[in-house]
Amino acid sequence: MSIDTQRANLETLKQQNLYSARYGLSGRPDRIMRTPRGIVPVELKSSAAPRTGPHEAQLAQLFAYCLLLEEHYQSTVREGILEYSDRAFTIPFDDQRRKWIVALIAEVKEAKRLQAEPGRSHQQAGRCRACGFRDGCSETL
Repeated sequence: MSIDTQRANLETLKQQNLYSARYGLSGRPDRIMRTPRGIVPVELKSSAAPRTGPHEAQLAQLFAYCLLLEEHYQSTVREGILEYSDRAFTIPFDDQRRKWIVALIAEVKEAKRLQAEPGRSHQQAGRCRACGFRDGCSETL
């Protein structure tokens, strides 16, 4: 079940920049809602929902916000919402997803420490043209 965050009679908390020393993360969810299930980050996307569901990078962003909110509010976050122009997805934030995002954060930190180049994860030339790593990338399409 998805929550219509614009029409629901839910409390919207003050939008703020969040920082976690534990994870070395900072971020600002587009919305922070208080629902009967607890604090929920909402990430707004201006595009239509992908046909195959949310992209992995969008899930990573949402789950990073879940970690930030858990630390800030000292409360378990059970779900997050990815709201596209045409529909919204309520994504559970469970132990498996928590472990995944924590491992991904550790992987990114290690790559930064080693000054490693990120590997290309797609076959889309348009994404390569817009990438901030394009100039130094050996995998450019």
